Amino acid sequence: MKHTAELTVRSYECDSYNHVNNSVYLNYLEFGRMEFLHAINFDYKGIVAAGYYLYVTHIDIYYKGSAFLDDVLEVSTESSKLGKVSGEFKQVIKKKDPIKGHIEIIIRVKSLFVYSRTVYFYCIYFSQYPRALLQ
Repeated sequence: MKHTAELTVRSYECDSYNHVNNSVYLNYLEFGRMEFLHAINFDYKGIVAAGYYLYVTHIDIYYKGSAFLDDVLEVSTESSKLGKVSGEFKQVIKKKDPIKGHIEIIIRVKSLFVYSRTVYFYCIYFSQYPRALLQ
């Protein structure tokens, strides 16, 4: 499943060069992943309350363009791989350009995550519940 969430660039996310600071894109990506989990009815709060966590362990980001104040961005997220204890999200951030009338890809991302029990960070097998939702 693929899910797309929309957001608008805010002033405090821009740096002295007047574009979105590279570190801010990590927040946009987390926003996209959480919106994806909400869309598939993944009970993240319930999983955490039971002592389980999804940790992002690696992110590859390919910056292809920039975003500026008031730009409207689309963050697309999909679960692309699911192993016994880990998985992969593929994400794309696109910028809508109302003047030119097209959408420009500004970021391509692959992020890896593991499913873990408690804060001691040892990996466990996905139970049937989260596995079925992420496939």
